[in-house]
Amino acid sequence: WQIPALPGSGVTSYTATAWSALAGGTIVRTCSTTTTSCTISNLSRRTTFHVDVTATGPGGTSPASSPRISRATN
Repeated sequence: WQIPALPGSGVTSYTATAWSALAGGTIVRTCSTTTTSCTISNLSRRTTFHVDVTATGPGGTSPASSPRISRATN
């Protein structure tokens, strides 16, 4: 993902969430970071997961990115 276009937006962390479905579903795993990259670990093999990202700062947590990005594990 990319840093927000608004300078000084105050983002302090990001959370990437792997979901069981493209819409709805249950949370499988998450990772949090202060950069624009993190690894969601311990996912089941040969399974497709659907990932979105939120940003958190002084104003709270943003809505999740949309649409979720689908990725399969090996």
